[in-house]
Amino acid sequence: MRWLFTGKGILTYNPSIVAASVKVLEESATPDVQVTFAPGSFKGGQIGELEETPGLSAGAWQMRPLSRGYVEAKSNRLGDQPALSVGGIRQARHRLARRLFAAPPLRQFVREESLPGT
Repeated sequence: MRWLFTGKGILTYNPSIVAASVKVLEESATPDVQVTFAPGSFKGGQIGELEETPGLSAGAWQMRPLSRGYVEAKSNRLGDQPALSVGGIRQARHRLARRLFAAPPLRQFVREESLPGT
């Protein structure tokens, strides 16, 4: 009823039809990343609004963040983005998602990567 009358609530989230816990770092003894797939491509990577063209989305999250990184101001201007270092896990998550989309069962459905982009 909430979704019907307000357009808000749990029904506004796109369902994930596949999820996996995966080990991406050699030094991890157990899975360190959770990956989910959704049957749609989200506009600008934001949940709630789909792209006009069909697509698939994959999201990967670090399960136990133990690595250290940093946030560094690149300038004294308020609107400038800081430099972020999050260790190797971000690149490992992207590599994993790309490897999964390149697998034969999915490869035939993938035309291009929109986010984060090649």
